[in-house]
Amino acid sequence: MSGGWSGEWRLVFRDRAYMTTLLLLGLLAASTFAAGHLRAQAQRQRCFEYQRENQEQQAILMGAFASEEDRDDFTRWAGRQLSPAEEARARQLQSRARTPLLLAYLSDIWRTWLPPSPLAPLSVGESAAWPESYLLRSESTGATLNVSRLSNPFHARTGMFDLSLLVVVLLPLSVIVALHDLISAERERKTLRLILTQPVSLWGVCLRKLIVRLSGIIVVVVGVPWLGLLWTGAEPGNSQVVARFAAWGILVALYALFWGGLAWLVNAFRGSSVSNAVLLTLAWVLLVIVVPPRLAQQVAEAWPVESPAILMGREQALLRAHEEAEQQRYEQFQAEQSEEDPEARREQWQAIAQASEQALDSQLQELVRMHFQRYEARQEARRRWEWLSPALGMKSCCDLLAGTDASHYRLFARYTGEFQESLRRYWMAMAESEREPTRETMLAMPVYANPGIELVVPWRGLLLRAGGLLAASLLLFLMGGWLLQSRADPG
Repeated sequence: MSGGWSGEWRLVFRDRAYMTTLLLLGLLAASTFAAGHLRAQAQRQRCFEYQRENQEQQAILMGAFASEEDRDDFTRWAGRQLSPAEEARARQLQSRARTPLLLAYLSDIWRTWLPPSPLAPLSVGESAAWPESYLLRSESTGATLNVSRLSNPFHARTGMFDLSLLVVVLLPLSVIVALHDLISAERERKTLRLILTQPVSLWGVCLRKLIVRLSGIIVVVVGVPWLGLLWTGAEPGNSQVVARFAAWGILVALYALFWGGLAWLVNAFRGSSVSNAVLLTLAWVLLVIVVPPRLAQQVAEAWPVESPAILMGREQALLRAHEEAEQQRYEQFQAEQSEEDPEARREQWQAIAQASEQALDSQLQELVRMHFQRYEARQEARRRWEWLSPALGMKSCCDLLAGTDASHYRLFARYTGEFQESLRRYWMAMAESEREPTRETMLAMPVYANPGIELVVPWRGLLLRAGGLLAASLLLFLMGGWLLQSRADPG
């Protein structure tokens, strides 16, 4: 330790336990990044297929306005050979192409999709719980309730092993391995007094050792994913990607600094290396393993959210009630208007049915709104209590920067509903004006385009979390430094 920075680096490179820790961290970071990249690549391929599917459906609809001979040339319109079942579906689609009211309520034709973020390999986040695409259905705006799991807002200890889990769970253990004997090792070897006879301070000696060991861990954990981004070509030259990755790297460094500060404080109590390791491991168990699930349980009980099964049951009950009321309303209408002109009767019923559909849409949207209102209240509660464990805040930051946070999928569900509503309004306006669709109106039809949801980052929230981690780290270092200075006999 007396050889300055170069001497400290030489000692570190000779430390087999430390170098083994770095090697394992590097291998795990590379494997988790590779797994995340493969997931994102598969999602990107699915999005491409969904886009091609939408374009194919629109081309088939436009084919309905071609000549009689060309209309049945589905290979030309779809750009590929269709199976007999697909041809039958295409004919059915073309038979509706000239009726705006039918086009307004077409089911299972159009899709929306959420492309993976350029930094998706950093965290699985909520992507395993929310859908990455929606198949639009006339009976449910955006099929917003078709989600597999919405009940657990905490994923610090759940889900598949990904890069964010490595950062949140294993990075602190690496810091504990590297720094549990920050001061105690020299004291146990009876070399601390000898070191302090030289013109160096105890602060300087300990701080240099801490910085060198922490920097090695941070470089490995941050550097491996960056090399992975360069290797996979995930737009590392894009300024937005660089900014978000830099923010992630800074947060990882602050998270490591917090655990380094904790190790600094524990070492300042002058315990043995074994007792330091035990205390730091207990702190890791408490802050990473115990607090997150316990807090999740408390929040879930205080802010209950209905399960997807219950939500789907309520949605189906609304649809059944609507169908029964619609049937009764139609029978009553036919009895009361039996002597009216058929054309006038048809127009009257069309207006009644449209009002009924709008009322149903309002009920479904209210169901969705109330559900997500409760869900957002739960998320807000989670954010309020994140300070109890740095693991919670770090996991949230990883998800936000990776574009896999629940807020991204919630926004995607909302945009899906808005897109479906724009389609419906477009064709309903044409039906009300009694205009017939043409090839030009098909070209002017609203087309889904990714609104860039996966790139949305709440920088204010990230800055608050980073500030909290920095403040906690500084407090730990100040407390540890005060204890070191208060000891007249460091050995």
